[in-house]
Amino acid sequence: MSHDGEILTIPYDDLATVKGMLHQADSCVDSLTGGVPATPEAGEFSGAAGAVLAHLLDATAQVAIGLGAIGDAVGAAADAYRTGDENARDRVLQLWTT
Repeated sequence: MSHDGEILTIPYDDLATVKGMLHQADSCVDSLTGGVPATPEAGEFSGAAGAVLAHLLDATAQVAIGLGAIGDAVGAAADAYRTGDENARDRVLQLWTT
């Protein structure tokens, strides 16, 4: 990414990299829910400990879903950015050559 005066440019490859990193993080976080530990033995607090564990697992799953959704949004925005740039370039060339 570069900032030249008032113009901000982001190379298309950088956006693809960010999308990939978000999806990789999604997979990594999602894999954390694969090894769910048993409810800890905590005497009369076992139920509460199990509820906390369930809440943490649900939150982890929500983080994974969110990371994947953000990755998808970055990909869609990158596609729109590229298409907009290409359309603008084509229009400028069309106006320049007529």
